[in-house]
Amino acid sequence: MGTKREKLHYDPRMKEWFGTEGTGSVEVPSFMPEVQGIFVGGCVSYGVGSLLHEPRKLVEAHAHLDYSLHNPRWICFRSPLAFTGPDSYDTYLHEYAHILTQHRIHTPKWRTTFNDLMLKYPEAWVARIRRAA
Repeated sequence: MGTKREKLHYDPRMKEWFGTEGTGSVEVPSFMPEVQGIFVGGCVSYGVGSLLHEPRKLVEAHAHLDYSLHNPRWICFRSPLAFTGPDSYDTYLHEYAHILTQHRIHTPKWRTTFNDLMLKYPEAWVARIRRAA
């Protein structure tokens, strides 16, 4: 069986829904030195308005791993809301764990790395607890 691959499509309504303000390349947080870049509003490889999704669901973000043909070690957010919304800190760490482990799927190594990041940056836990309340 083949592996799941993300399919990228372009939807011109993305610019209408979210505008272009706050989209494009943004500064990488200093705690993520392994990340080459962050793109908001689609995929860095396809530009603002490109949609990120797997076969059965739309995703908020994805990471380009080292074996990516274009833009390795970039994290892409589907929209400005995905980048700045209440779940964004979890998403940063989630995608950062993919880059650190170089695994697209959630392997035991990925889970350990993600949990270590959550312990190192407790703001993510605080945000998660606030959302649950």
